[in-house]
Amino acid sequence: MHAHGFESFGVVWPTVKKLARKARVNITEPEITVKVEEPRAAIQGFKQAPLDDIACLATTIARLESDLELMKVRANAWATGDVGRLRAVAPVDNASVCIAAVLNAQMMRDRGYTDWSERRRAAWLSEVEQALVRNASTVAVLSIDQILKPDGYVGQLRAKGYVVEDP
Repeated sequence: MHAHGFESFGVVWPTVKKLARKARVNITEPEITVKVEEPRAAIQGFKQAPLDDIACLATTIARLESDLELMKVRANAWATGDVGRLRAVAPVDNASVCIAAVLNAQMMRDRGYTDWSERRRAAWLSEVEQALVRNASTVAVLSIDQILKPDGYVGQLRAKGYVVEDP
């Protein structure tokens, strides 16, 4: 992907962070606290436990083989703010397959860490609601899929009764 001019993440956030710091605007990032009992044993268990990551690898390779041109279309639509085009060529979600490979590992299940995505979503929504109460204006940085997916973070705000204007 890098050879074709793509970055997997970290394109927007570093710039936003730099501008916010320059303008002395507070940055709040949602946090999830996880207490790990016996961390050394947990790390060893994770290292030794097999991951069912074949589906992740297969999905990633298939995406790279078949989706490169569509990635360029999405990147150009994103860069020009063509929301209609972005909705029409919604990104392929191969990350969830890879995340599931880790979260479904026996060590993660044994320790009760399989609800990571739900915890992250809840932390983000809580932080946004608090920011909306305490600030005159608030900016959130999200991946485009969390903005456009009906059940993404912005969709979750709508479901809670917030009025959200589409870009």
